[in-house]
Amino acid sequence: LIKLAVGGQGKPATSLVASAFGAYDPNVQKYPYNFAKAQSLLRAAGADKGFTVDYLNIEGPEFDLVAQSVQEDLSKLGITMKITSVPVAQWAATGQTQKPAIGFIYYTYSDPDIITLLAQTGQPFEWAYHGDKTLDGWLSAQRLTFDQAKRRALLYKIQERINKMAYYLYLWEGFYSTAARNNVKNVHID
Repeated sequence: LIKLAVGGQGKPATSLVASAFGAYDPNVQKYPYNFAKAQSLLRAAGADKGFTVDYLNIEGPEFDLVAQSVQEDLSKLGITMKITSVPVAQWAATGQTQKPAIGFIYYTYSDPDIITLLAQTGQPFEWAYHGDKTLDGWLSAQRLTFDQAKRRALLYKIQERINKMAYYLYLWEGFYSTAARNNVKNVHID
């Protein structure tokens, strides 16, 4: 997917908080590709006979290829995925009215608070419809504290809970280019 979506200029995403953020938890639970486990989970849920899901995609050749790749993988599990691709300017409104089972999103935001818009019940892009009051409380609390250590601890708990409950499937995060003049001091870029 990384080669399809961003020409190899990325890496697998493991959290709703991008790894470039200081509040990213590198030890968060990860879900490696495991076809047999997916089959087992579907069987345990009584969904192994197949079903159909809607996938809302942001229009673009690279995102369309990713959607088709996900569609192919899900078809091997008996899941039919209907893809709707819309221009990015229509994506949010379409998602809020159609409520797709799967909605593709990416962000270029400079603060981990973006997860509030994506994961807090009632927010515009929270399409997991989880209703998780504990998670919602932590999301609100991280917005209200000025204590960096407390906020980081909350963001770590948020990431842990989101991943443990598997509210989201992460695909990739892109690499971003930065430049600084050689007289700029104390800039650390990984």
